[in-house]
Amino acid sequence: MFGLVLAAVLLVGILAGCSTSASDIHVTLKFIDAEGNEIFNQDIAVNAEAPTVDLVVNEAANVYFDFIECKWDNRFALSVRDKIKEADYPDALDFYWLFFLNGEEATAKANLTAVKDGDVIEYKYTAFVAEETAAG
Repeated sequence: MFGLVLAAVLLVGILAGCSTSASDIHVTLKFIDAEGNEIFNQDIAVNAEAPTVDLVVNEAANVYFDFIECKWDNRFALSVRDKIKEADYPDALDFYWLFFLNGEEATAKANLTAVKDGDVIEYKYTAFVAEETAAG
């Protein structure tokens, strides 16, 4: 009898553990160059209990390593290899990646922005232009 009770307890524990495991979610990841051209558009599957934008990008870099490179050198750096066309912006001081989640500009860092199944992440290569100062 004790063996039957122990087996039942173990079975309940195993089933409870299965219910908390992560499952695949699918997120669309896009990269858009400075001219507004879509240069990457792929469905990325991620298996994590708390998936974030940076996990999606890192998974994409693992699969599409010939296109995306992620570096961790005290900060996150993203490189889309040889695919960027920098438009002619004479006033641009620099370019950076700005990301959007489901069409809304991000309000937090990529590692703090949660994603769910069906989300769309867009990284837009954006020109940094200094605001004109008022003539005095």
